[in-house]
Amino acid sequence: MFALASLSAGDCDDPTCHILHNSAWGTGASLYVHENLHETTHNRLAELFGAAPTWIGPHLRRMELAHTAMPWNTAGQGYDQLPENALDSADRIDCPVLLLSGSDNKTFHDSNELCYDVLSSRHPGLDVRYVEIPGYGHVDPFIGRGAALDVFGHIIDFLDERSAAPSREGVHAGRVSEGSRSSR
Repeated sequence: MFALASLSAGDCDDPTCHILHNSAWGTGASLYVHENLHETTHNRLAELFGAAPTWIGPHLRRMELAHTAMPWNTAGQGYDQLPENALDSADRIDCPVLLLSGSDNKTFHDSNELCYDVLSSRHPGLDVRYVEIPGYGHVDPFIGRGAALDVFGHIIDFLDERSAAPSREGVHAGRVSEGSRSSR
């Protein structure tokens, strides 16, 4: 796995970066757009991401095959309270939901947009918005060098709109177009 990652690493010679950017721990995905990282963040990738959680792979595959979000563990510790199919039970969500993704998300591709579409069609009363950030990947909307300017404003706008709204019914849910901070 490490050898494959290093073959497509480009100019970066950091082994942690190779694993995260070129293969996302062997999944073939990329966790970020390399150019979006500040040098300090890039140098601390091993600290930020740590060891690869191997249990997540089979669970993600199980959800993919089921076409839904489902709990990993249903035995005790409150997990048995979780719905078997989270999308079918989304009407229980009693707070606004912001789904955010980079346009170059090579890890979960269009999953947040798909989630928005499913939630909007199955639960039209749910206050949900999807925002896609141009030029960002999976985690760089939060750790990227320009995230404070390019991304966080969408989050602040969403929170401001919700705090000013008199009720859930008075809030506009929708999809925000690329590069825009207004609903379409």
